[in-house]
Amino acid sequence: TANTASNVLDDYEEGTFTPTFTVASGSLTVHGSHNTLAYTKIGRVVHVQGEVRFSAISSPSGNMSLSLPFAVADLAEGAARFMSSPIGQSGFGGTPDGTIFAKNTNEGTTTIAIQTSVSGDGNDDNVNANQVSTSTELIFTFAYIAA
Repeated sequence: TANTASNVLDDYEEGTFTPTFTVASGSLTVHGSHNTLAYTKIGRVVHVQGEVRFSAISSPSGNMSLSLPFAVADLAEGAARFMSSPIGQSGFGGTPDGTIFAKNTNEGTTTIAIQTSVSGDGNDDNVNANQVSTSTELIFTFAYIAA
């Protein structure tokens, strides 16, 4: 009926995507048999989960970011900013002592930063890509509002 139009589910999609990792310099190659994340999009809410492993690294350094299947919404007053639950991880060189998570504070973008709370100063710091090795694996689960 006309008075329920705003409550009607207007988008439902399930799928997978191959994420790309961007680093300040060098490169990270995702393993061919562990290179897919799954997503479910219900309305504007996107749920992402899965495991990625790396098969090749070439002198990566600096901040790491991960691509998303859909752009993050650009809402008023940071309403679309998000942070993932802790990322399951293993195989980091000098494994970070803090919790690793994905965080987006830039609405309207198609990437999220990989960060840690290890610094002890109350701030979140980017995970340096030079800690990634070919034995590193990351297990993600997070949700966000799409544009």
